[in-house]
Amino acid sequence: MKRISILIVSFCLLSSAACAALIPDVSRFAVGARTIGLGRAFVGIADDANSIFYNPAGGGWAKTGSLVSTATRLMDDTNVLSLAGMFPTQYGSIGIAYADYGVSGSFVTYRDAVGRIAVDSTREGMAFSGSSAILSFSSLPFISPFSPDVKATLGFNLKMFKQSLGGGTIGSASSSGIDIDGGLLIKPSEWMRIGFSALNMLPDSYNQIGGANNWDSGEERKEGIENVIKAGIGLKIPSSILPRGMGKELIIDADLDMFIAKPHPALLHIGTEWWPSDYLGLRMGFDQDVASAGKTDSMLVASSFTYGAGLKFSNFLFDYAYKPSSLADANSHYFSISYLIPTFAERQVIIAMEPRDRTITYKPSVLLKAKAPSKVAEVRIGGAAIKTLAGSFEMAVDLSIGKNPIKMEGYDEKGSNTASGECRVLRLVEFSDVPQQFWASDSISHMATLGIVSGFPDGTFKPQKGLTRAEMVALLIRSKDTALTKPSVNVFKDVGRQHWASQYIKASVDSNIVKGYPDGTFKPSAGLTRAEAVSVLVRFGDVSDKDPVAAAAYRDVPANHWASKAISAAKQAGILSFVKESTFKPSRPVTRAEACEMLSKIRFISNRTDLLLNFDVGY
Repeated sequence: MKRISILIVSFCLLSSAACAALIPDVSRFAVGARTIGLGRAFVGIADDANSIFYNPAGGGWAKTGSLVSTATRLMDDTNVLSLAGMFPTQYGSIGIAYADYGVSGSFVTYRDAVGRIAVDSTREGMAFSGSSAILSFSSLPFISPFSPDVKATLGFNLKMFKQSLGGGTIGSASSSGIDIDGGLLIKPSEWMRIGFSALNMLPDSYNQIGGANNWDSGEERKEGIENVIKAGIGLKIPSSILPRGMGKELIIDADLDMFIAKPHPALLHIGTEWWPSDYLGLRMGFDQDVASAGKTDSMLVASSFTYGAGLKFSNFLFDYAYKPSSLADANSHYFSISYLIPTFAERQVIIAMEPRDRTITYKPSVLLKAKAPSKVAEVRIGGAAIKTLAGSFEMAVDLSIGKNPIKMEGYDEKGSNTASGECRVLRLVEFSDVPQQFWASDSISHMATLGIVSGFPDGTFKPQKGLTRAEMVALLIRSKDTALTKPSVNVFKDVGRQHWASQYIKASVDSNIVKGYPDGTFKPSAGLTRAEAVSVLVRFGDVSDKDPVAAAAYRDVPANHWASKAISAAKQAGILSFVKESTFKPSRPVTRAEACEMLSKIRFISNRTDLLLNFDVGY
């Protein structure tokens, strides 16, 4: 039965024109072990040479060249081989791929007098083979039309097909054809990619230039090549975002294949790859494919889980994948060997000597000192250019508040871009009356850099100054980047439309963060006590204060104090870690420094601060 199944598969590749005028793409069967382990979900990730088969736009993001060789044996009779290479250049990535598979020694069978299947030994065995050669190109990343912060790449394949059939009662015949693929890969963030690809875009009516396999079997005959639209979303989550102890990288991809031919069903592919270390990768996927077409026009979908692993040693990667099958003895094992090529661009690096990469500073500018390869004659940073002297150069660079990626591009005497480098600098806000030794200096600096708090025109912050109700409200609303609307009427009796904080006060009342007094006033200039500030922050930060107070959090805050629950909850949440004494002094006016320190401990503010200090995101 197994040989019959193989023969049916081979014959259907040739005779499908009679029922649907379409044949499968040869390269679809010869993909890498890594992608099989991912359930063939790769359109959204597309980060190695296998992207040529799935999404040709993936090569544009490659920083190093790669070679992949894959071998497998389907149904124990079909030998499959693929080779793919991707090579980045200063103009884009060039890719070359070859896929080949074949079946030999499949005998003609018949049913004997009692209905059993028997081999016809009087007839020659049949053989079938198919191959595809692909030339690929992917553009360098460009700014997408969706947003200046979103980049994308485009890619295209030129594909040449060849198939042959011989033996049995058919004799011999061969065919050839040409088609093209297109791909788009969008990168909305450092860890997310969205991919689209259209495989075999030429319609079979374009048989003069491609889109079909043309047979030379003595009669004019052509077969269209299946047209597939693929869409995928991929996540590449680095260790800096993963919870501590969760490894080096987690990759998740989900793809959907949509076929132009009817009634071909859509197919789903989902895969995940986890690297617990730099040397070991584990994979699991969910894969769908067409099982059979039966007697009706409807097609059945076969679903299966796939499994795989990868071992990385230096620049070599060894991949294995296992794909089970519902047919007996038809489980498939895939093996791939990949080599990451150390490209010329990798070796030519401009190194920032001062300031070093990942520097934090309070200065408005830095004097950049860097070393460039000997062949670099000029370095460009932004719109400025400077000549190198014995491979060294200096340039003053102005810094904006927050993250500053200083991109350095090196050019030789002929004007070719031969080297590059990057220096990431984080500039924090500094105030003249908040020295770095001040107990709340980090919180004040981080809050100011995030735009949550601001100082005074004279460059001071006045950390010991008390905080008014209006200032506290403004602080909270700014921390959430809440959209502000100018009130059309007075917000309170004592808060007119022209009051500097009217928009903040209106937004806080609408969000149920604060309330006014029964007499219709808000008292925006009234000072806040520590107890009042904590009560507002606990409500604002969704800190639970529902647990009963087992014991007084501080000696001067008894259980029957109106703010005891909020103060106890804040202490348990770590918001009051700056209070080292056994007393809290709840009636004492809260200072600007204390408000910043407490606000920085609210979870979503703490997450924003972590993101600000993360040099792997946002540069």
